Amino acid sequence: MEGMWALEVEKVSYRYGERQVLQDVSLRVAEHTIHGLLGPNGAGKTTLLKIITSLMAMHEGSVRILGHDIRQAFKATRNLVGFLPEVPPLYPQQTVRDYLNFVAQLHGKKLFPLAAADQELLERLGLLPLLGRLIGHLSKGQQQRVGLGQALIYHPSLLILDEPLVGLDPTALAEIRSLLLALKKDHTIFISSHQLHDLELMASAATIIGQGKILASGPLEQIREQFSGQQVLRVKVKSWPPEMTSRLAQELNLQAQVMAQDATETLLQITGPQVKEQQERVAQFCLTQHLGLMSLTEEELDLETLFQKITQTKNAAVVTAS
Repeated sequence: MEGMWALEVEKVSYRYGERQVLQDVSLRVAEHTIHGLLGPNGAGKTTLLKIITSLMAMHEGSVRILGHDIRQAFKATRNLVGFLPEVPPLYPQQTVRDYLNFVAQLHGKKLFPLAAADQELLERLGLLPLLGRLIGHLSKGQQQRVGLGQALIYHPSLLILDEPLVGLDPTALAEIRSLLLALKKDHTIFISSHQLHDLELMASAATIIGQGKILASGPLEQIREQFSGQQVLRVKVKSWPPEMTSRLAQELNLQAQVMAQDATETLLQITGPQVKEQQERVAQFCLTQHLGLMSLTEEELDLETLFQKITQTKNAAVVTAS
């Protein structure tokens, strides 16, 4: 691939006490693309975004922004990244003008009088008519534009957005989508969401995360092909301890993924020989391990089905035979 990766995350892990929030997370984001980070609430999306923006320290791994390691070259990366958290860091009592000027000064920039590039940015964001308005008097969609303004006012190369489409009405939603597509020309956008449909309209690539682990990452078409038409086994058991997936993979010499799991069901993706040929072996494994097997069925999996399933669970993992 020509050019430099805008974002490289390698084997990033983070623990909160005894809880493993992120485990060996790796992904790459190409320059001047919109890359989606998809996963249910509690999957680790916000933690990962805060690590990328240096708001939290990773326990293991590395993050590079345009080739700069964020721990070794903090000053070099500080103004390369713009961040819009799920709740925009706005001050309702300030005018849009004063707020943006304040943010620009934090990054060593004088905003007013407006330079040509700043004038163009604020015009593109639709903020020029709002400069004299109090932020607290703006609509949700207008406040989201101000949030984008604070993330872009120092013209960073990489824009990180955490659930920016949540709570917007249909008109504001369409406007923000169009705006992000236009911004892709000058910026790389890494955007998190728990709605697959929202990102399909904008993103060319995506990373799917569940329970702090990467389930898939790459171009959306490639991910679709990865899951399109694949046969999976739906295993209904009374219990499926985490270590059972690795034991299944090792003892039966196959590749297995827990795609989704709740108190009564585990969705396994089996790769290797035909799934029908694996059903009896998997059933026997469940019986010998006393997992309380209730049913074992075969179904076809596609990306939409996969995402619906992982958003219904807080437990998804990937394990392959070594």
